[in-house]
Amino acid sequence: MKTKPLIGIAGGIFVLAVLAFVFWPSKKNMAGNDNIAYVSFLANFNDKLTKGETDSALTFFDENLRNVPQVLQVLNTLMGKASSTGGQQVLVKSTLVIESAKFDDLNTPSVSVSIPVTLNSKGFSNNTSTLVLSLRKQEGKLHIVKMDASNYLADCLVYENLIRTKTLSDEDIYSPITLEAFKKSKILRNTYDTVMWFTHYNKQTYFQVGYGKWNTDDEDSYNKMGLVGPDMKEIIPVQYDLIHGFNTTLNGFIEVEKDKKKGLYNLSGKLVVPVEYDRIFPVQTDSTLAILQQGDKFFSFTKSFEIAPAPDVKFTDILAKLPIFNRQEIKAADPDNITEMNSRHYHQSVYIAPSYLVDLNLHKRILQFKNPLRKNVEMYDYSDKYIVSAPQKTAENADNALSALIYTIRDYYQGGRSEFYDEKNAIVTDAVNNKLYNAGLIDNYLYEEFETPKAECKDLDLKMLTDSLVEIKYSAYVGIDASDTDTLFEAPVYQYFKIKDDKMEAIEKGRMFACASLVKMNDSYLQGCYSYASKKGTIQTDYLKTSYLKYIINEIYASHNYKFKDAKMNEFFSYHIYDFDPKYTDVESKLTEIEKYNIAWLKQKLAAKPANNALAAK
Repeated sequence: MKTKPLIGIAGGIFVLAVLAFVFWPSKKNMAGNDNIAYVSFLANFNDKLTKGETDSALTFFDENLRNVPQVLQVLNTLMGKASSTGGQQVLVKSTLVIESAKFDDLNTPSVSVSIPVTLNSKGFSNNTSTLVLSLRKQEGKLHIVKMDASNYLADCLVYENLIRTKTLSDEDIYSPITLEAFKKSKILRNTYDTVMWFTHYNKQTYFQVGYGKWNTDDEDSYNKMGLVGPDMKEIIPVQYDLIHGFNTTLNGFIEVEKDKKKGLYNLSGKLVVPVEYDRIFPVQTDSTLAILQQGDKFFSFTKSFEIAPAPDVKFTDILAKLPIFNRQEIKAADPDNITEMNSRHYHQSVYIAPSYLVDLNLHKRILQFKNPLRKNVEMYDYSDKYIVSAPQKTAENADNALSALIYTIRDYYQGGRSEFYDEKNAIVTDAVNNKLYNAGLIDNYLYEEFETPKAECKDLDLKMLTDSLVEIKYSAYVGIDASDTDTLFEAPVYQYFKIKDDKMEAIEKGRMFACASLVKMNDSYLQGCYSYASKKGTIQTDYLKTSYLKYIINEIYASHNYKFKDAKMNEFFSYHIYDFDPKYTDVESKLTEIEKYNIAWLKQKLAAKPANNALAAK
């Protein structure tokens, strides 16, 4: 699942996860640019780090980041007060190389700076890494509003583990079965280019081997892989893009993938389902082990290991019988069925999700967990557990052609956003045409460092606006501070999708009220469950307060990069709209007929119900 931009009200963002999407365009060296203020800012920040002055270093951050625990963790690591994972044993000294920093265009609202970091420890060769900061002027002063420390912390951890492995014996770190796997992997390297992982199953070890360089960061550049058994003989030939774990897709079988097609081997290495199916659903009945999808056709994989046509299968029936229809939780691997990295630097265990869950956007392709077979080393960038909730409820459109199941996915990720990494996903079925789609939903429009309040609202609706345009309404965290008296924390939001070539593609608007640009609004678009936070506590209404109607109008103008006369308004929307670039003083010609209609309709509402509001309409 790909992470979508998060939009919020606060002044800063903190990013640690390796999967976080960060784009740093056209970097240039600091030398030769008119950037004295930026150079001076970074030099002063580095001076505080060198002196170990934590409180002073925190003042360089946007105030919304100063109390974020992960910010303090990075600072402590940089200052040599803690390890990369927050431990007290400090093995590495970090030094920012300010004079070699690179940054992007100084004319943008936020300037991204990439700073080299030297890692060193007595008796070891130096390593290098990178820390990326985003700087923004606020009321005339520069502040750090975003920090990507993923590479820095990961590199620091690898360096720390290298030091540990040189000062501890193998027996202090690795289990006997892991040490034996290392030895066999070394022998297998005489035949294969790579031994990516090894799996311990029923006290026997199997080896995922391959030719060429293995790259798990790019799914399209996988080289072919196969499986070698405990007797060092090849049981699955080296011709597949991916070999899954034992029993993960279907008990007693190993799923394989090649050219986006799937098949099954049994645990003895016999191909029992040819690699020619689009999806393998583990739907079990009295006679069936799985349902196989091939285009618009379905087949049963029977308990007698035969494949038979299943013309009457419907996606609605498949979803109801899948294990994922109920809550699913994946935790640290069982030592009796665990896949380890073939590495003395990266110590996590590996979980390869069933391909149908990846296709439905309910699982990442590869998850990493803490490895119980290794000790006295630190681990970073792993999940403590991964939970896919039971679907919230089913939404159906008026003619029952489409229905949706909304899943919430929480990754208890250890490496920066622990326990606050949620996603929502909709699985949409078309009962008339027997089609299956999935749609990623933005669940949280708040910045990542904020702990979200307990969800109170459960809005969910589905509309087919045209033959190809789908509207999904659901509850999400929004965090709009558009009133003098309260903040809108939870509200129904609308996302839109176009059905094309048997796929449902999101129409990206990056806004909380995207409906104002795509449909002619009526009262139904202001109704639902709204939760407000105020000094008096939480207030819940079944309608949007009039004071927030002006925000919708302003959001329409801001979506066309309108430059508000009030600088605070421009700053406000720079946090609410991902690509907001205020540069036009007149956007009337850019407004669509739908937007003009909605602006007039909202102004009529405002004229009928006057309200005190902190964000006046344009």
